Amino acid sequence: MIRLAVVLVASYFLVTLVQLQLDIYKQRRVLEQLNTQCLDQKSANDDVERYLSLHDDTELIEKIAREKLGFAYPDETVFFDASGS
Repeated sequence: MIRLAVVLVASYFLVTLVQLQLDIYKQRRVLEQLNTQCLDQKSANDDVERYLSLHDDTELIEKIAREKLGFAYPDETVFFDASGS
């Protein structure tokens, strides 16, 4: 009877240990993916900082207003290429 109890307890611990090892492996993979995303974002941030440091603020504001918001000067005529090329 005691042997059976020891075997059952040891089996429980073994199964628990294996499950924990699998969880650790999965979490390490998630951590690696997050680290990769973090490095990519840092690189993108560095690019933006470099761009901002090299350009005049008014040039940047004008570029964003034209490209992103579609603004133009009052006396300016803007043509759009509707052909899609």
